[in-house]
Amino acid sequence: MRGGVQAGEPSTISVVEVLSALALATDVATGAVFEKSLQTCLIADAFAGQLGFETADRRAIFQAALLRGIGCTSHAPENAELFGDDVAFQSAFHVLDPGSPEVFKSQLADFGNWVSADRRPALTRLLIESGPALGP
Repeated sequence: MRGGVQAGEPSTISVVEVLSALALATDVATGAVFEKSLQTCLIADAFAGQLGFETADRRAIFQAALLRGIGCTSHAPENAELFGDDVAFQSAFHVLDPGSPEVFKSQLADFGNWVSADRRPALTRLLIESGPALGP
């Protein structure tokens, strides 16, 4: 007996377990904080609970949040082409805070630290110029 399953017995793995594993891999691949996708699912479920959604609807909301986490690699080739390294870009992009001018200015000063110092200003300009149009 291994892990509660008799040898030769098929194990049951739910779709959500498979999607959760993919979400964890996506977090790593995009440079996001590990388990960010799963944390997003828990927050979405908590909001749904506070809003009074029934169990079936909460399950759908959880799964939609999970699928969103898996799909966030769809722009990886474009990010890599524009910014030189998709994982480094995503890691930096996920923490940018344009809502706070002081913090954002400080973050932009360090943006592009994965390329040579002479290329950083160009990456920062590209982010500022293309972000509002390409980001959404």
